[in-house]
Amino acid sequence: MKKLFQESQQESSDVIKDFLKSIVGDFNEVYDEVYKKILGKIDVKDGQVQYNDNLVNLIREYVIQATIKTNYKANVLKFVDNSKGVAGKDITINKELGNKVASNVTNKLLNNTGIFYEGLTAGGYEVNVVNRVQSLIYNSLKNNVSVLELKANLEKYFDATDDTGDLYKYTKQVAQDSLYQYTGELNAGIYDELGLNGIIYTPNILIERSRPICTKIIDTYKAEISNEELLLLLNKADKDPKGFGQGMIVPTKTVSEFIRNRGGYNCIHKAYGTLI
Repeated sequence: MKKLFQESQQESSDVIKDFLKSIVGDFNEVYDEVYKKILGKIDVKDGQVQYNDNLVNLIREYVIQATIKTNYKANVLKFVDNSKGVAGKDITINKELGNKVASNVTNKLLNNTGIFYEGLTAGGYEVNVVNRVQSLIYNSLKNNVSVLELKANLEKYFDATDDTGDLYKYTKQVAQDSLYQYTGELNAGIYDELGLNGIIYTPNILIERSRPICTKIIDTYKAEISNEELLLLLNKADKDPKGFGQGMIVPTKTVSEFIRNRGGYNCIHKAYGTLI
């Protein structure tokens, strides 16, 4: 089982890395296109940009149209398909644990991919990318920064060479949370279908930044915990959200919710239902 856990974890990591690598060019293209459009509309006086209400209103259209011209949407769809492969590995793990469910159940769970689109496309993209670029331009114009500073601000936002770019960091977190919540939904669906009485938590992942509840399950319970024991921990986390429950997604009060959400945002553990 430990090998399967490790394989699932490695596949998850590889799928996220491949997605991030694929969209570097998309970010560069959007930046080039948006900056070119801004330069064509911007007013400059004594080396400083001047506020232009019309330009601020046009930014949304510039970013959306620039994104449409890239392969971003295709790269998101490929990421979703690759994530289904990770989910397939988790189905294998469930079978090894004795959690066998009908194919119509697993097929339904595999196609439950809405979590990806909430953060990476459409409304999620507009809120977290388009709105932020518009806000960045607005503040730059309002404060009459220099053209060089405006360019530097945009470059920092779209920088995809490492983890420093704001857009890259956002996309990395959303991609990671989307994949782990997607597999969490699948594992919770199997748990719910079979009415299991406990969970197994991935025991080979315990890093310095692990949440208190994750550390407790792995250290004290050796990564295998009954429903009753887990519910006690969830109750403790609920009463102490800034301490024992720090970083957890609200609500996470039931075993099924914990399998979906695990330790919370940015958590890379996985939970599988089991019979204890």
